[in-house]
Amino acid sequence: MNHHLANILSSIILISSPLLAEESHVVDHPAMVKQLATGNREGYDRGKVLYQIVCINCHGTPSKAGTLPTALRFWEAPMKNGSDPRAMYRTLTKGFNQMVPQNWMTPEQKYQVIHYIREEFLKDANPTQYKKVDEAYLAGIEKETVAGPAPQSRALNKPYLKMDFGQNMNYTFEVGSDNIAYKAIAVRLDKGGDGITKGKAWLAYDHDLMRVAAIWTGDKFCDWRSIGMDGSHGSHPKIVGDKFLVNAKSPGWAKPGTDDFTDPRFLGRDNKPYGPLPRDWTHYKGLYHHGEKVIVKYTVGQREVLEMSDLASEAPFVVARNLRISPGKQSMLLSLGKGAGDGELIKGKAKQPIAFVPLAGARLSSAPPPDPNGQMTLGGTDFSVAAWIRTKKGGAIFCKSAPTGPWSKNAKVLFVRNGRLTYDVGWVGDIASRKSVADGKWHHVAMTHKSDGKTRLYVDGKEDRSGSLPASDESGHVVRLGYCATDFCPPYQGDLDETLVFSRVLDAKEIGHLANGKPVPGSTARWSFDKQGKEIANEEGPDYHGALRGNPKQITGKMGKALSFKGSSRIEIAGKAKKDETKPKAPKPATQGLDGPVLAACVIGDVEGITWNTDKGHLRLRIPTSKEERDIKVLLWRGDASELATFGKIIDSTKTDVLTSLTKGAAPRWAHDVEVDAKVSESEKPYVVDEIAIPPVTPWNSWMRLSGFDFFKDGKRAAVSTWHGDVWIVSGIGDDLGNGKLKWRRIASGLFQPLGVRVIDEVVHLACRDQLVVLRDLNGDGETDYYESLNSDHQVTEHFHEFAMGLQTDDDGNFYYAKSARHAKTALVPHHGTLIKVTKDGEKTEIIANGFRAANGVCINPDGSFFVTDQEGHWTPKNRVNWVTKGGFYGNMMGYTDQKDTSDSAMNQPLAWLTNSFNRSPGELVWTKSKKWGPLEGSLLDVSYGMGRVFVVLNEKVNGQLQGGEYALPIPDFPTGVMRGRFHPGDGQLYVCGMFAWAGNKRGNGGFYRIRHTGAPACLPTTLEASKGTLRMKFSDKLDRVTATSPSSYKLKTWSIKRTGGYGSRHYDEKPLKVGSAKLLADGQTVELNVPDIKPTWCMEINYELKTGKGEPISNRIHNTIHNLSAN
Repeated sequence: MNHHLANILSSIILISSPLLAEESHVVDHPAMVKQLATGNREGYDRGKVLYQIVCINCHGTPSKAGTLPTALRFWEAPMKNGSDPRAMYRTLTKGFNQMVPQNWMTPEQKYQVIHYIREEFLKDANPTQYKKVDEAYLAGIEKETVAGPAPQSRALNKPYLKMDFGQNMNYTFEVGSDNIAYKAIAVRLDKGGDGITKGKAWLAYDHDLMRVAAIWTGDKFCDWRSIGMDGSHGSHPKIVGDKFLVNAKSPGWAKPGTDDFTDPRFLGRDNKPYGPLPRDWTHYKGLYHHGEKVIVKYTVGQREVLEMSDLASEAPFVVARNLRISPGKQSMLLSLGKGAGDGELIKGKAKQPIAFVPLAGARLSSAPPPDPNGQMTLGGTDFSVAAWIRTKKGGAIFCKSAPTGPWSKNAKVLFVRNGRLTYDVGWVGDIASRKSVADGKWHHVAMTHKSDGKTRLYVDGKEDRSGSLPASDESGHVVRLGYCATDFCPPYQGDLDETLVFSRVLDAKEIGHLANGKPVPGSTARWSFDKQGKEIANEEGPDYHGALRGNPKQITGKMGKALSFKGSSRIEIAGKAKKDETKPKAPKPATQGLDGPVLAACVIGDVEGITWNTDKGHLRLRIPTSKEERDIKVLLWRGDASELATFGKIIDSTKTDVLTSLTKGAAPRWAHDVEVDAKVSESEKPYVVDEIAIPPVTPWNSWMRLSGFDFFKDGKRAAVSTWHGDVWIVSGIGDDLGNGKLKWRRIASGLFQPLGVRVIDEVVHLACRDQLVVLRDLNGDGETDYYESLNSDHQVTEHFHEFAMGLQTDDDGNFYYAKSARHAKTALVPHHGTLIKVTKDGEKTEIIANGFRAANGVCINPDGSFFVTDQEGHWTPKNRVNWVTKGGFYGNMMGYTDQKDTSDSAMNQPLAWLTNSFNRSPGELVWTKSKKWGPLEGSLLDVSYGMGRVFVVLNEKVNGQLQGGEYALPIPDFPTGVMRGRFHPGDGQLYVCGMFAWAGNKRGNGGFYRIRHTGAPACLPTTLEASKGTLRMKFSDKLDRVTATSPSSYKLKTWSIKRTGGYGSRHYDEKPLKVGSAKLLADGQTVELNVPDIKPTWCMEINYELKTGKGEPISNRIHNTIHNLSAN
């Protein structure tokens, strides 16, 4: 990316305007195509950003597959509807049943992403699809007049950056290489009342292992890569910044009464452990909020622990782990961190002994292995490169890559491309400066790279761009100046002066010194070019000398002499000089005091009997048995051992905290309501929609993507969750709706994707991705003080798709939720793709059924069975409405199952198969138990996420198998997806909520609605029955006899789909079914169609156009499945 991209992010989401019939606008297709066809780099870069934010999720890149296998791979496949720019524009606009129409893009944005696809993927890799744009082509396309006002773009507001998430954020975070805290509780360490993400220092607990997974600092909390953050698929967030401490994936406490830290957990199919430790080892109980403070509660064996982390000092940086430990007969061993060798216990630096372990270099992670050929180590380590350049054409400045052949994985080059300073890592990515350096003037250029991949570019002493480019080194790669793989980057053409490499990250001040001609000591290599000859000496030592290839001219440079490269020269850098092994080794000098980086800790408070263990680099604290509660504070510091006395001063000035006082409740943080107006429909149609408006803006910039709700007993209030971890109480609903303001009050925050809500005995319960949570208000102020973990048995992996969907309870109080599988990947743990039951007390978890792919919610049936919907994908050719019974298998062979039989007969059949164009992504089903819902009382409804509609589910049981279909309730579409529905206990109407979060046709952020029966008569299908030669439908009101008995009033067709390991299925053998005759039975409501060729089929469509008994036209479309034909 280059300098345009910072501005690009301010223009990529469409504002929808009402479509006004009298308005129109013109899209000048020839001008837009011509502008981009001239090699417009800015258009390319804008298209690249659009592609990487949206398109890449489904389509992927040549090196990384997208998450939707049926999506077109531009670089290898033909386009079905044309590949010239105008045809591609039509596909983006219309979709043509291949994709969702991208109506959020402006015309300019559509052509920008088209330009990027053509230049990046078609031109070289798929040239037959790269259609030539010339004057003849431009003459053949015309301007287009489009109804409605011209679309406008607004800033991509990145709501996750603005939102105050509260004191903590529960999420999955990658904290290091192959080190993921799947169920992290991230807390802010520094003070500030604007939420966790606005801080500068953080700590992440992992409540599976009850370890501190990481402590880090910086200007940015994480990289925000997640479907729930920036919308990206196949990703999970990583912490960024400076890592003060990263602990290994092992228990944070030894097995009670022992020194054993061996992880005993279940191994997934990738041979990695998942889920929580056994409850008799550690058991996460919940967390308290007290103002800005977060107190975690858990047990180790039989001993209860309260823990709060904060800063004892910001400078020097000292982290405090405050612990309140209950009495117990078993000793406890706490792991605090690990160093590179045996540690020591030192006295005299503070009132209490300080334990420390040495660190390997300036990083917590171990240093990367040395290059076997002695070349510079640039992978997985800290380094900096700086040089003076003068060029108009650019090319390679500093490179480490294969000595011959093409550009390759993990090759690294600092170069000038398109005028911008660029750093690229092969198969990883690149970053480019905003400022041009190819103007024929001298510029100082530099880059720094941290071991975790954090890379910064500097131009003339000022930071210009940063990004993350983690990489390792590849065997055989060599360092060169002025040259790298020419298939990727041309040789350097320009003047090159003093070039330096440092084995550390220079800070901004040091970079500034170099740019001002001031020396910075400690470089690993410095090549000045002041001396003539073929040997280019490293003036910092015997290693990394250069050999000049070619004949660049020596000229007057910026810092002395420089070399002028013409694109045919290079400097090959040798490795480390070989040591003379014949000379006797000097004896190792005796240690003169302590030096070097260490991780140090000290404990204060009730320290009697506490001891330290620093063997083998472990920093561990042993807490003995006790008959009384114990309050201690563990202080952690990292720095040079020579500064331990400074740490000692912090220790002696710090006091312990009594945590029990923080578990009684505190003053509310969100003490005021946000008021909005309800929008009550004035329509007189049988079923109308009232909008329970959500706040467009809140004081905390909350992202109001609603994910679940339930009612309180008074009927005037509901608890509503959002996907981003908030819980709100909305009051003014039920019979009060429309009589005054709706009041929204935030009562909880920081939860991990809550997607199901139940209010039980006036207490809010939530199904989150990591646990079942009970919200406890301890002081009666309406705000949550204690987030009780009722059950945390959830088996969570890093995958973005494994949502925990819905929350229902049976008559005995047991909980049920659906757990999705891993999208296009094979399941790793038993919970993937299942319906799960948790006992009322939270003590036991049971898998009821499996074989789901993307199950969205749970409906409990009167007979104890369930309905669980599922979405099209691998082994799921179309969307399913599953009738679920205990022990059932529902078709997804990629789920965690022992099922080997891939035949259709080996799976439980759904009630109905639904094609995407009819009901994309069905949501939770709900039974209509209300007498106030008119003719649909007792019916079954499907709340559709993908379509933003409510469907009526017709069903019958034949030969023990449920079958049937759906039709859309005749109400307006919602502007957002809806997926949770409940009937109000007072007004008897259906309430639904939902959001847009992943693929769907309705893209409004979120919404909450009431679907109300007005009392007006409605003529709707209520039953659908299939028998030999006959299809019978009953309507809720009398029908007009003429239209009801005319076969032409009905259009029937069937088709087949194929269940395979591929993604979804196309339609096969689609054909009409002839209606021989139609009969209206004596009740005037039931139509009996004679269909001679009717037979069992997975897919059928019934279209009808009729009139009611009063002559009013009615029409609809039913999609249904017939497994068996009844005898009558």
